[in-house]
Amino acid sequence: MISAGNLAALATEGLTLGVAGRPFTVGAAATTYVANPRVTAMFELSGPQLSSIPGRAGDVSAFTGVTPRAPQGVSDFVKMYASPDGMGGVHDFVGPDTFEALQNAWDEGALATDKQRLVHSFWVYSSLMQLQLKTHEALGRFEGANPGRGVGTNLHNLARATHEAWLTGEKQQKYYTPYTQEVHDFIRRCITGGLITSVDLETHHAPGKKFKLMEGDFVLPDDAEATVAFSRSFEAAAGRAFESGFMLNTVGGEWKALLGIQVQENPDWMAERPAYLFKLQTDNVAAVLFGLENEAILKSLGEGSAADKAQSLIEMLRIINVAWRVNNPWGGLNSPLIAKPFALEEDGGIGIGDILRDAVTLRSALITLEAARVKSRVKLPAYMGDGLHSAFSRGLIQALDIVTDEEALAVAVKANTKMYGIVNPLAEPSF
Repeated sequence: MISAGNLAALATEGLTLGVAGRPFTVGAAATTYVANPRVTAMFELSGPQLSSIPGRAGDVSAFTGVTPRAPQGVSDFVKMYASPDGMGGVHDFVGPDTFEALQNAWDEGALATDKQRLVHSFWVYSSLMQLQLKTHEALGRFEGANPGRGVGTNLHNLARATHEAWLTGEKQQKYYTPYTQEVHDFIRRCITGGLITSVDLETHHAPGKKFKLMEGDFVLPDDAEATVAFSRSFEAAAGRAFESGFMLNTVGGEWKALLGIQVQENPDWMAERPAYLFKLQTDNVAAVLFGLENEAILKSLGEGSAADKAQSLIEMLRIINVAWRVNNPWGGLNSPLIAKPFALEEDGGIGIGDILRDAVTLRSALITLEAARVKSRVKLPAYMGDGLHSAFSRGLIQALDIVTDEEALAVAVKANTKMYGIVNPLAEPSF
């Protein structure tokens, strides 16, 4: 078994670098391409000709019910980003008070720079929405060749693999508490007994819902004896003390256990819950399949040293990061996942934690697809099947070991960042 230190050394050993950052070579001399050509093409939408873009934004309109256009003036920005009954599209991700404050504070006659930046932000967001649609088109192509999402299908197996990869990280957190039938039944008893008021039975029994509970969501009994009994019941169900700093996540458990949970109060649960669990992994699976459609990167997974292959995996992670994590901006337009580059935190980037989570997911998906390919259980385009065969037969596992080891991944990402020539990623943008 290769030690963590040796993995870190392998992360750059024999790595083939280009000149002046880009274009650069990954895998072998025959596989040279400009950084993320597919993503670069998408971001051409945020160029200077904003007035001509709406005609090319039909996919965004179909996805959001909104026809994007360049906003005009402060009031237009307020309506477009914040007004529930206005032009909409992104108002769920920003606070109206923010834009109202800006409207009140700005001088209408001195808005040139600020307006340009906001217009730019709007089109970056719109471009991301279009990229999300592209990832789901990749999912659609895969599903067209491999229909079905039920237990045992290729899509189900990919969903399970990505879920379990995510769960691996959750298990390392102190708050992790496996969600099981016992926990599910305990929550139901607490709701009916008035010990949980933040969630009702209808939500608890709905197959298309999820929620989380922590210590503060429980209303403890009034007397000491009842409190002791409650604590014992909690520990029996959850396997840990009530005061231990837990989190009960209704989708945070082993895949098989989640699929096996029964809800007698809702006869539709067993039929609908598996589809809902798959839906939660849809963006993740779609992002991986989208990354695999880049033939240049896929080809390079079977070329060069372990360090070269690791760099090819990082190139794929760049696409996955845009198509998945950056495309689901929990923090809205100001989310650091949008504002920061794909790089280590010390280089002004999103940090190794987010990159590692994507790497673990990518590893599980690739191994799942290759296992299905070997057994002829999955239909893939010829280039994709050949690419996976070449990669795994030429040592891809060693590269996957590199990118799923935090120390080794950090070394590889550092080298990759230098290839991109990121000198000062936190510098103010110029428009």
